[in-house]
Amino acid sequence: AGAMSVAAHIQSPQSQGLFDSVIIESNPWAIPFRKLADADYLGEQFMRKLGCLTKDCFFTKSTSDILIAQAFHFYSITPNPLSTSLSWTPIIDDTYLTEQPYDYIMDKADGSSLPPAVIGTTTDEGYLFVKRLEIASTMNAEEFYYSMLIYDFGYRYQSVIEEYNKVYGKPVDYIDRLSLISGDYIFLCPTRKLVATISQGQQKDIWSYLWDRGVTYNETDNFCYKRPCHGSELWFVFGTVSLWGQKFTSNDLNLSRQLQTYWKNMANKGNPNTLPNETQQFPKWPRYESGTGVQMFFNKPIGSVRYNYSHVICDFFDTIVYEQLDTLRSSFVAGSSLHLEV
Repeated sequence: AGAMSVAAHIQSPQSQGLFDSVIIESNPWAIPFRKLADADYLGEQFMRKLGCLTKDCFFTKSTSDILIAQAFHFYSITPNPLSTSLSWTPIIDDTYLTEQPYDYIMDKADGSSLPPAVIGTTTDEGYLFVKRLEIASTMNAEEFYYSMLIYDFGYRYQSVIEEYNKVYGKPVDYIDRLSLISGDYIFLCPTRKLVATISQGQQKDIWSYLWDRGVTYNETDNFCYKRPCHGSELWFVFGTVSLWGQKFTSNDLNLSRQLQTYWKNMANKGNPNTLPNETQQFPKWPRYESGTGVQMFFNKPIGSVRYNYSHVICDFFDTIVYEQLDTLRSSFVAGSSLHLEV
């Protein structure tokens, strides 16, 4: 939600000139914001699940009633299965948001639409969302794998399977493979395409990263244990493993300090590195270059520079998939008759 909010501010006419620099952590660029008609429809369906037609009725409901209705709502009304965790999002209302942030940034390929930015993803973005869907599904893993790919990619699903089989071999675990595909398609590859397009031909103030450190501090009831899932870097950004009554290992403490130093410098100076007259405590983080795909790769014991991570898969998605976003961005609502009294 944080990354989507930052992207929304970048595009919003109301926010122009307010931000000197931005940090965008794990934005699902391939899941478009909904339009106003979608918001109306989703709100109506949520109220139906709650058994209400009016605002007064809504205020009579308990927290438990609302959470149960919301859970049904998440899994029954969505234009894309992987967006079930994003039922409530910013809306293209033609006032505060006039177009998709991804389109806005890409349409101004000279980079003028984007202030100095740190932009990146984790290496296992998809697992958290895919696993939640699988738990709610009645299908076995193989059926779930094929159903999700057909739903997301239509007639192109077979070419997606073939490409991943060519690069990684046939799947040993269908959930792991679907998670990899989903993370690449929704997070990693559109992020790469965006920063590469902006940086084409000239170096911009963009620093790209990949987070590859799993969280190892809460094994109980945590299916992302040891995986670099969506949001796993946040424990290191804020140093909050103490919330689990635990402490960082020495390696993780160093990684957390490195991340905090870069983020602090970016917020204060518009550059994650220290100034020339200051001591550079951690490795210098090069600006992104479209030709080399240079990124900071965060893993223990310390982040280091890498080049062209997952470039074969992202090259593939660049050529066949993102044209589909035009269709996804169109309103999925055919119409609804219920009008709430507010």
